[in-house]
Amino acid sequence: MKQTEEMENRLRKAITEGAFEQAQGALKQYRAQLMQRLQQIPPKDPRALEILEQTLNFLEWMRRMVTANKGHTSCRLQNLRSSRAYQASVVPPASGLISEG
Repeated sequence: MKQTEEMENRLRKAITEGAFEQAQGALKQYRAQLMQRLQQIPPKDPRALEILEQTLNFLEWMRRMVTANKGHTSCRLQNLRSSRAYQASVVPPASGLISEG
């Protein structure tokens, strides 16, 4: 159980920091630990349902965080595009056309 909690903490940290490649690797390890933990519990044991509920809540949290990050990234990219379009439309000052006296 402690290993699963440690893996959840690693996943939370990776996702909140936007380290999604690291999170993918950690998610594979989390899945393996979870499967091993569930295999040690009899099918009708109430702990299995509790583990399932906790896991679903955690997966939903991850989905929301990744979706929010994707939205923020999309917004930043749009802002960059807008600022580049604005910069391209600004006419540079004419230098050297007027001679000083």
